[in-house]
Amino acid sequence: MRALPIVLIATLLLGACAKKEQAAQTEGKDAWPKGLSAHFDPENRILSIGAKLRMWVENKTGEEFKPEWIHDGSCGQFLYDKAKPFEATFVGGENAEDCTAKLTVKLVGKNGILEKQFNALVKGSAKFKELVLRPDPMPETWIMVNNYDQTFSGREVKCVTVVGGAENKPSVGLAVDADKKRKKTDEESAAEAKAKQEGKQIEVVDIFDGQLLNLLDAPYGPWNFEFSGCAFGDAPEGEKGVLPFAFDLPHDDDYCGYFENLGMGKDCESVPFDARPIDKITFLARSGDAEKHAFFVELVAWEKFAEFHQGRSEPFGPIEAGTEWKRFEVAVADIVKRDIDPSAIKSVSFKVRREPNYPDHGLILFDNIALVKKGEATKTAE
Repeated sequence: MRALPIVLIATLLLGACAKKEQAAQTEGKDAWPKGLSAHFDPENRILSIGAKLRMWVENKTGEEFKPEWIHDGSCGQFLYDKAKPFEATFVGGENAEDCTAKLTVKLVGKNGILEKQFNALVKGSAKFKELVLRPDPMPETWIMVNNYDQTFSGREVKCVTVVGGAENKPSVGLAVDADKKRKKTDEESAAEAKAKQEGKQIEVVDIFDGQLLNLLDAPYGPWNFEFSGCAFGDAPEGEKGVLPFAFDLPHDDDYCGYFENLGMGKDCESVPFDARPIDKITFLARSGDAEKHAFFVELVAWEKFAEFHQGRSEPFGPIEAGTEWKRFEVAVADIVKRDIDPSAIKSVSFKVRREPNYPDHGLILFDNIALVKKGEATKTAE
């Protein structure tokens, strides 16, 4: 056998040493010192949709660390408790195929940063196969709530109420925007005043301009809480006939959204909607900018003497609006999780609040809102 040149032998030895040193550096980055360990329940980190993976770090080193839990945003969501910084929970998301989430725990100490990366497998389900964006034709058994290419221009609304007489009906609060009430003529105002004085009962017609009404002839619009800012903005270039929902959440406890009322009487007051025959709420959504955004869906109970958005069910979500249009379905049974009467629903509401790993401001596009009756299936993509 011919001997190898000395130069070649030296090169091979140096290469082997370099690879060994590189592997040692990589192992050192991932390795944790004795007394520091990460634990999982279940240990195999395999979970079904909606199941929880509990994670915690045990520290017996005597050194103080500040933990950071990082999630790549896929396959589910992270839940945190500020009172328990060394613990976190990952909840498996709704995916048609098996999905691998990349999870990281980072420990910041006085001597540097230690981090460990691991995967969690969420088993998929065929029930979450991609839905057809816009079924053609639309199922006749769908109750269409809104297609914004038909409703995004304001309409004139006439509200008929009764004044005067012994059976004078008190108002419980108009569902329309009272700031857009058309001013009455002096003659109309005088006739109403005279009827009240004489005890006569007459019908009074109030006209409101520029009202946003959905396909159920009920109002829809944004709502806000505290210092949050939700409004209808401008759609990005190339998108027409959709709802551009802009939001800004400057503080941790801010939240806001927009509502779709499900009914309105001739007096322009909201009326209860019976949601018991309804199985699902379906809609289209996508991000209106370059970021992914999180939002929630909730039902609002109808209450006779209250027009604010109260009586909410527990919100369902977060739902992620990606950069491509996607059809979503939310089961009514998954929304109604506390004492709320499904036979008397006022509205469907889309809500945003601050969520980890998502921006606190942005734009989400919505369209094609419908209620799916029980026993009706939505077509899935081929």
